[in-house]
Amino acid sequence: MSATEQKKIIYYIGFYDGKYCHRRGNTEQNLAGSMKMDFVIQSLKKLGYKVVIVSLTQGNRCFAVEERYSVDENEQYIYLPYAAIKWNGKLKGCSRTMQFFLKKFIQSNLKKDSILISYHSLVYGETLTKLHKKIGFKWYAQVEELYCLSRKDFYSPDQLQKEEKMFDTADGFLFVNDIMKEKYAKGKKCAISYGNYHFFAKRETQNDGQINIAYTGIINEDRGIFTLMDAMQYLPQKYILNVLGYGLEQHMNRFKNRMNAINQKAGYEKIKFLGTKKGDEFSKFLSSNDIGVSLMDVEDEIAKNAFPSKIMAYLGHSLYVVSSKCEAIVNSKVAHLLYFCDNEPSKVAETILRVPVNKDCDMKQELEKLEEAFLVELQQVLEE
Repeated sequence: MSATEQKKIIYYIGFYDGKYCHRRGNTEQNLAGSMKMDFVIQSLKKLGYKVVIVSLTQGNRCFAVEERYSVDENEQYIYLPYAAIKWNGKLKGCSRTMQFFLKKFIQSNLKKDSILISYHSLVYGETLTKLHKKIGFKWYAQVEELYCLSRKDFYSPDQLQKEEKMFDTADGFLFVNDIMKEKYAKGKKCAISYGNYHFFAKRETQNDGQINIAYTGIINEDRGIFTLMDAMQYLPQKYILNVLGYGLEQHMNRFKNRMNAINQKAGYEKIKFLGTKKGDEFSKFLSSNDIGVSLMDVEDEIAKNAFPSKIMAYLGHSLYVVSSKCEAIVNSKVAHLLYFCDNEPSKVAETILRVPVNKDCDMKQELEKLEEAFLVELQQVLEE
């Protein structure tokens, strides 16, 4: 792009977290999604685009005005206003006001030659479909997972069909795995990235003989944390599990009760819960571990319609990764970097014991190759 040529603006809609806003209280709701959005933002800037991030994130306050922040001339954040009421400790009505202000923003700012990327959401999917048809802007849907498949109790055939229609009319796609491309692209241009390919840090060498295992993310029945906890009982004393996570109250209670029981039986703190961390604290935490574990139910549809972002975060901090044999992961371009296991506690433990933790695990070159390939794909998607 020549110095005299005006940079093309790309509007990027999603629930980006609140590190650039200050008037809506605690906004730490979408750390994994924001990390992936960060990667897309930096990729777009490398390709010469100006990115305007339009965030619908809410805080813990009932009302928030619009906030704007510019990182530099090519990266601007707009946090849309919202209004809600608090009922039983939760905000109600946010999605309605968010859709109103998003619709107003798009109608005021986007024209037929505008470019919009949306992080797939049930909140505004139908709104974008209608406005895309009416205005005619270029729309590229970023689909990281299908939410009605992400938990067994969310699933219904009607809901799945409704959710698929929310991005079906997009002009192109950013997918999180190769299977989704085959299923949903329908001949349209698409780019695939499994997560954030940024290389953050090399793993810190431990001198005390202790081997630290990391689990990060949601704590529930579907994502493998309870299988991993049971696997710890098959491992020698030097193996310690460090957990960063969050979840519904009933899942957190079960997790803490199980952790306490295992630690009491072991006679020492074999499993440690460290709450949640973000930014530099999250990066420092990962760098202090040796192995990262990602377990998903291989029988569920989510195994084909997602890709755990934690895998790329682990690799980006030079951790060895133990993963379940999900179809989307086994058939990915990072499969050769992973240690696969069956989803049984004893089998998980056997695989962890096979990991050569004393050898260096520098993933910088591997991640750079993945990023270069994604940039080529992304440019091809965005070209007229």
